[in-house]
Amino acid sequence: MLYVFCGENMPKLLKHLAYSYKKRNGEQVPHYKYVIVVPDQARKQANWDDGEELEFEVSGETLILRPKRDSPNRGHAKRGK
Repeated sequence: MLYVFCGENMPKLLKHLAYSYKKRNGEQVPHYKYVIVVPDQARKQANWDDGEELEFEVSGETLILRPKRDSPNRGHAKRGK
């Protein structure tokens, strides 16, 4: 489980345009994805690697991220990057 820190290296939620399309009436409809930026210090502490699959749990306004136990990348990525 990853506990997030406050301070200068604080995690951030970023909004990115994933794609957009035009409706028949000509209205442009955007679709967004959201990216959580995890500080390197927190990633190292949680022993996470690039491409690692995560699962989540939402409790009120709290989002809990943890490694997916049956992830094919769990424990197979190169450590010490």
